[in-house]
Amino acid sequence: MSIPIADLQMSAVAASVTESPKTWNPVVVAGALRKVVNGLFDPYRPELHYMRGPGPRWREKHAFDGAANPRG
Repeated sequence: MSIPIADLQMSAVAASVTESPKTWNPVVVAGALRKVVNGLFDPYRPELHYMRGPGPRWREKHAFDGAANPRG
């Protein structure tokens, strides 16, 4: 007696759909929920604090001839 592969695949899918849900581990659920909440409401946004240094407008405003060294 041979069972077609398509029937085996369908029975595996049907078993996974009709199978009763396993019990949830509260520690795992709490950890996952904490990650989601922290990700949504995290006040730290490094892109708002990232600076590369003075730009071309600052250099134009603070330009000097280079004769005097401002750092000594």
